[in-house]
Amino acid sequence: YNLVASAERGNKRVIATVFGGKSGASRNARVAELLDLGFRRAPNRAPIRKPSPPIYADTATSSTRTHSLGKTVRVSGLVSRSLRPNLRPGSDVSTAQPQTGTANQVVSSLNVQSTDIQGALVAAQPPDVPAERPVARPSTALARAETDAATTPEVVTRLSTSGERHWGVNVGSYPSRYKAERVLLQTALAEMATLDGSLRKVVRRQETYDATFMGLTQDRADLACRRLQARGTLCFTIGPS
Repeated sequence: YNLVASAERGNKRVIATVFGGKSGASRNARVAELLDLGFRRAPNRAPIRKPSPPIYADTATSSTRTHSLGKTVRVSGLVSRSLRPNLRPGSDVSTAQPQTGTANQVVSSLNVQSTDIQGALVAAQPPDVPAERPVARPSTALARAETDAATTPEVVTRLSTSGERHWGVNVGSYPSRYKAERVLLQTALAEMATLDGSLRKVVRRQETYDATFMGLTQDRADLACRRLQARGTLCFTIGPS
């Protein structure tokens, strides 16, 4: 509940701001109090001090200029000299001479070098090894495996991941699912210490919807219910059964 209000009385104007009011009515009453307080404390006469207009470099003249303009600094990004990079350790300058000659000579030398590289790559490849055919399984083994799979029963087990958290807390029955989910959210925000990590679940009955928190231990459910009852919230614990 936030509000920014402005009021004028005579030649006075007061602006009041309220952030985070408890309700709309209390916020409006607080803004009215602040406006009345501002009008009582505001002076009847206040001096008007208008700031002088700024002086820009392109519009300033000798008649209006009262101080020296700023100094203009021109910076050039041109490079005056370029340092030669240092040679790598162990390199020989004589062996690093660039190739010179006509265009045909350069192209022919490059073709010769590429041919040598391709020959070296071909020589480095491993020889072709013939692929071995896989040995077929005996038919008796396949028949025995199918028979064992057909006769052996398959047992599927499911491990509980709740960690003995089979208890819950019921915080009331409500006429609609929306109302039950809203109460669950408000209760979870008010009691985060004990209900953090629980599952908010709405159980539909014949004409009502139960708002419950599931996935708690017995001690955590009892503690959460006692803390909620201390706040005036009706609740009771739900056992594993």
